[in-house]
Amino acid sequence: MKKWIYSKIAHRLLWIVVIISLVASLPLIVQRWQAEQSAPGVEIVYDYSDLTFLAANEPNPQQYLEYQLTALRDAGVTTMAVGEKSLEQYAMEQELSLYSSKQAADVLNVVVSDDENYTYVTFKNEAVRQRIQPLIETQLSLLNVEMESFSLNNDNQAGQGIIIQEVLDHVAIMPLFPDLVEMEMLSDYGFHIAARMSDNRPFHFEVMEQAFIQLADVGVRWIIFSGDDVTGNTDEEERLTLQATAQWMKENGIGFALIETSKDKQQAGRAELANLLDYDVIRLHSILEKEMFLDPDILEDRIVLAVEDRNIRMIYLNGDSIERPDDQMFEDSMEHTLEVLLGSEGDNGAVARLEAAGYTLDTAQPFTFTPSSWNNILKLLVVLGAVAMISLTMGRGLRLPAVLFFVIGVIGSAGLYVLSVSLLYTLAALGTAICTPSYAVMYAMDKVKQMKQKQTMLSASGSAVILFLLATGITAIAFSQVSGILQGMTYMVLIDQFRGVSLLKLAPIAIIAIYAAMYASYSKEQQGLARLQQIAFMNIKVIYVVLAALFGGIVLYYLSRAGNAGQTLPLEQEFRSLLQHTFGVRPRTSEFLIGHPLFIFAAYVALKYRKGAELFVIGVFGQLSMVNTFTHLHTMLPVSMLRVTYGLILGIVIGFMIIIAFEVALRGWNKWNQIKKQY
Repeated sequence: MKKWIYSKIAHRLLWIVVIISLVASLPLIVQRWQAEQSAPGVEIVYDYSDLTFLAANEPNPQQYLEYQLTALRDAGVTTMAVGEKSLEQYAMEQELSLYSSKQAADVLNVVVSDDENYTYVTFKNEAVRQRIQPLIETQLSLLNVEMESFSLNNDNQAGQGIIIQEVLDHVAIMPLFPDLVEMEMLSDYGFHIAARMSDNRPFHFEVMEQAFIQLADVGVRWIIFSGDDVTGNTDEEERLTLQATAQWMKENGIGFALIETSKDKQQAGRAELANLLDYDVIRLHSILEKEMFLDPDILEDRIVLAVEDRNIRMIYLNGDSIERPDDQMFEDSMEHTLEVLLGSEGDNGAVARLEAAGYTLDTAQPFTFTPSSWNNILKLLVVLGAVAMISLTMGRGLRLPAVLFFVIGVIGSAGLYVLSVSLLYTLAALGTAICTPSYAVMYAMDKVKQMKQKQTMLSASGSAVILFLLATGITAIAFSQVSGILQGMTYMVLIDQFRGVSLLKLAPIAIIAIYAAMYASYSKEQQGLARLQQIAFMNIKVIYVVLAALFGGIVLYYLSRAGNAGQTLPLEQEFRSLLQHTFGVRPRTSEFLIGHPLFIFAAYVALKYRKGAELFVIGVFGQLSMVNTFTHLHTMLPVSMLRVTYGLILGIVIGFMIIIAFEVALRGWNKWNQIKKQY
């Protein structure tokens, strides 16, 4: 008797620890919410090199360029991205011409030696030469390549050109610093300027320092890095070039944009540079050249979702042209771009939708995050609560005292705290994310038996919904604990993220499947390991194999849908768009169409017919999906809360519809059987 009492007291103490952790997580969550509200500015950026390329293919390039700059500005584009161009790109834009020594002798009528393989450069006019030649000279000085001028005096051209003592193929792809004259011209048009820089040149400290000063002088606030590395990363180990880059950027008030992409394509050095800059960073979403020809409605949704759902504060638009199949003429993407921004007749475009949502089109600013001196203590309290939640889950699942697992968990956590605090936080967040929804469904399955035994007066359907809401309340513990443990700027801008998404999507299903096999039976003789043993040695029928294969295929497809690039069914994208436009925040289909309704249906069938408890294995989908929503730490908290709320409401409605349809079908089936018996 005393042993039972002590176990009960210990169990309640663990729940007290969980409650304390929820209280401790509240200040951490409030800090995150305040940070999310601190940066409403959004920049819409257009790639200026794409625009000049399009202009070069028009009959009147300068007129086209001026017209499109005005149109883009009036449509809501706030910023032009001016990047490093190669001589080959300048040649494509018809700003200059490149010749090998042999070509120069034939075309320019210059005298070259037999053993010469240099590069000859001529410019469109004197103004272009004065603008581009200094950029070439700077780059050649870094490469220790000699250059000299020559005069053009022939029937075709006149003026000054340059001879670069290097092979044409090498010179053509040589990156030059961003064009400051172009930047000043675009600034006069009313655009902000974003600079594109790479790490593809020798790092000369004085030249690089001067480059950052010049960028600041023309009003550059943000750098968008090109290539595989941020500037300075390649030589950081030997020369501390990344630290020098960070110092110059801080001194000149320049931050950089984190390009949203898959993990394997992220630029090397981004996390280190962000840390050195005290996280003077924003997130950028890019729409690639060919994507600019997608349906404007799709691109509008994509832009709005990026800003509202994923803390994106810079939208990067590219330009391109395609050949029309009907007349073989080329069409550029500018008309599509303007329609995406402004909308079609009667519909708001991306700009109006962003402004209606409370965002301003202006220079983007980083989130202002001001952590408290108590944060570390608060996080440890939340971790302790996560350990308690994990222990309670293991205790219920294994039918052992939860306090034993708690003691082991606290000792292990103390060891991890000494070895790696970040690893402790990662494992604690993953543990509670997996165990809390599992505990919620275990609780529901056990409660079904108690409610039936006590002959509750509530209807089976009403009891099922109440049970569903109780389970959801337990699952919500994980929302708070994950958000509290993994709190900070690195998570908000996705430099760091929740680890173990695939495990989160599989483990609760496996846990509930095993728990259902062990304890779902209403026979007291068929419980726990005895029930597992019975299942292990039962005769396998072909239908079981088919069902197992079908379930495995569903799980694989379910996993393939993870992330922003997950696979979707043919009409699913249109359905998602409909949900987004209807609710403003799209609820998850895995919750309101699958997990929540089947949870309610499983509880209903179990309560009324004492069957079907195995359906809770599918019902756990909705619970773990809600937790997964809150593991997207770069999504604003209000968005996650609305997404979950809409999913709950729709899930309950669809759950009732399934119950009604089931009862109608069951009564029809019973009536049909009665008629068959009469004949």
